[in-house]
Amino acid sequence: MKEDFDLYERSGLNREYLTLLQAEQFQVNPDSVTPTVSMDACECRNSLCSSEAGRKLVSDWDSLGGFKAHLMNVQRDVADMVRSLGSNRAVGVHGTL
Repeated sequence: MKEDFDLYERSGLNREYLTLLQAEQFQVNPDSVTPTVSMDACECRNSLCSSEAGRKLVSDWDSLGGFKAHLMNVQRDVADMVRSLGSNRAVGVHGTL
């Protein structure tokens, strides 16, 4: 059983299942799900390293105190901006929060 679960996680099915659950929850109640989902630092680093600009960004962040710390700050800032935009949209549509 443990081997099955390890394979389930290694193959990424756990993330796929979580994505499906979040999509279903969004259909039921859009306000109940987080508008942004932070990417794992290792996944993000690997993704960024697929381009020259991304490799430079990773290198710059590493030299400025650590990739993971800078990534967490950016992810937090983006989540704050999205939350703010959602609040602005709610005010524009309904007149008040």
